[in-house]
Amino acid sequence: MFSKNLKYYRLRKGMTKKKLAEKANVTSMAITNYEKGDRKPDMKILQALADVLEVRVSDF
Repeated sequence: MFSKNLKYYRLRKGMTKKKLAEKANVTSMAITNYEKGDRKPDMKILQALADVLEVRVSDF
């Protein structure tokens, strides 16, 4: 569910994977892996993604 929600909120903000990655201080490949469900971010990265996308962590 996290992977679909991450992609949903990213697209809703009109952000590319690269832009989200830059703002969250991760690689664009990490964003790709999160959206595909291949990897899960740790809590610190999860919070950074939520902050950038202006959502709560629980929304993911």
